[in-house]
Amino acid sequence: MYWAQIYILPKNVLQEITKVCRAFLWSDLAYSSKPSNVAWHNTCSSKQTGGLGFRDVMLWNTASMGKYVWALTTKQDNVWVKWVTSVYLKNGEWWGYQPVKQARLQTTAKLAKIGISTSASCLICGQGDEIHDHLFFRCTYSNMCLVEMKKWMGLQCGNKLQYIFRDISHSRRSKFRKQVVFAAVVALVYLIWRCRNTSYWERTVPTVSSTISSMKQVVKSIIQAVLPKNVSRSDSQWFLAL
Repeated sequence: MYWAQIYILPKNVLQEITKVCRAFLWSDLAYSSKPSNVAWHNTCSSKQTGGLGFRDVMLWNTASMGKYVWALTTKQDNVWVKWVTSVYLKNGEWWGYQPVKQARLQTTAKLAKIGISTSASCLICGQGDEIHDHLFFRCTYSNMCLVEMKKWMGLQCGNKLQYIFRDISHSRRSKFRKQVVFAAVVALVYLIWRCRNTSYWERTVPTVSSTISSMKQVVKSIIQAVLPKNVSRSDSQWFLAL
């Protein structure tokens, strides 16, 4: 419960904690498939309403985070509030705070800003500053790779990385096919970044066909290694035909 007071814990972690608590209550074991005698939300109700007064860890986690929000909005007099206010809120209000998004890739444009690189140009095509959006997929080389990947996957979507992921998620493909397409996009991003590094260290860039061939091999080997047993026959045939 201590960690639930200071971090936003993943939902699956909170669910596992609930399972352990429920199993211990009804079977005296940490893990048990024995059904509960009373619904867990009733067990977590107050004793005045017929429950046992247990804490619902999901609600407890949310409420604990709300405690920090309340401390910031009321500007409580403690070191943590002063630090967050000065460093992140810049003495503004919590409700108007917008976090600054930072790309983690050390592109030449990013390195040029801090004086490490003398040029901000794309190391692959040299036709624009090597920012994240250029590398994926405004760069002529990465765009040609993307076009070939779309043909292979039968994908119709935009060329911006976040839109590609969104369109795949909202498509009517089966869960398995979505996983394969996601794997293809991730593999392509990795290979383009590797091409970029190869261009810098070895002064060579693989051909588009070579990169696409590598992407296909990576995707097929990964999916075959983790191929779920409940894949439908049509999805299996679709994958084998790739």
